[in-house]
Amino acid sequence: MPIIDRVKYDGPANVLVWRYPPDNLSWGTQVIVNQAQEALFFRGGQALDVLGPGTHTLRTANIPLLRGLIAAPF
Repeated sequence: MPIIDRVKYDGPANVLVWRYPPDNLSWGTQVIVNQAQEALFFRGGQALDVLGPGTHTLRTANIPLLRGLIAAPF
């Protein structure tokens, strides 16, 4: 599986929910969230974290609950 270094949704504005394809995210991946959007991270049906608009770099310091998600194979 490829390692992803940038995640951004550029699709139509009328889409309510978009699921990122199940690839491996790694520490240091940039998640770019547009205005009027939120990025939600789920695992096992449980919401782990929410990111608001802006550019976010995945790391333990800013998203501690993602440690298990990124470390786990899909």
